[in-house]
Amino acid sequence: MRKLPVLMMMIPFLVLGGCGGGEGGGPVEPQPLDTPEAYVGRGWERFEGGDSSGAQADFQAALDLDENHGPALAGYGWAMLVAAPSDISMQSALDSFDAALARGETASYVTAGRAAARLALGQWSGASGDGAAVLQGEPGFIFQHRTSFTGVDLLLVMAFAQAASGDVEQALATANTIQQSGIDPGQSATWTVGGIAYPSYAGAVLAHLALLSENHAG
Repeated sequence: MRKLPVLMMMIPFLVLGGCGGGEGGGPVEPQPLDTPEAYVGRGWERFEGGDSSGAQADFQAALDLDENHGPALAGYGWAMLVAAPSDISMQSALDSFDAALARGETASYVTAGRAAARLALGQWSGASGDGAAVLQGEPGFIFQHRTSFTGVDLLLVMAFAQAASGDVEQALATANTIQQSGIDPGQSATWTVGGIAYPSYAGAVLAHLALLSENHAG
């Protein structure tokens, strides 16, 4: 395995950059509703419309009514995941996904969200494992509330996590399932990505991952 320098701090933002939601045009504070289910339903409507702040408020309102409501915990996790990336929002997302899973939420989108949160927090093994678990059970994964986030994004999560943990070979193998790179560790002439020649195999692999994220992240 080849070790990589911790310029890997850029990884979460490369993968999650395509995930961000706008503020939207709706009100941030939810109007009173009767049940957690009603708040969750409206929260997802706002989430799908790009209003992550409104979605977060609705999911929180559902949790105020029932702190153990699994779907609200899962929704809150995603609302925090697409907020402006920070350690605080990512940890909050991770905690919400963990809580949802602990309460019996088995839908693949919960584990997929946790994979992205774990990547952002530097939990490389957990991120890769979660991504693999989702794709093993649902190879054609598509997140229904954000259909641009698919199994390709989970492969990117896995590849970045593998690269960050130092397993460059496995990272390249995972990335090659998205798009063949032509990079050969023993042939320096192949360490060219986007017309730029890199002095190291690891550098070329990272550049390939960054290019895939730019072109494919949802």
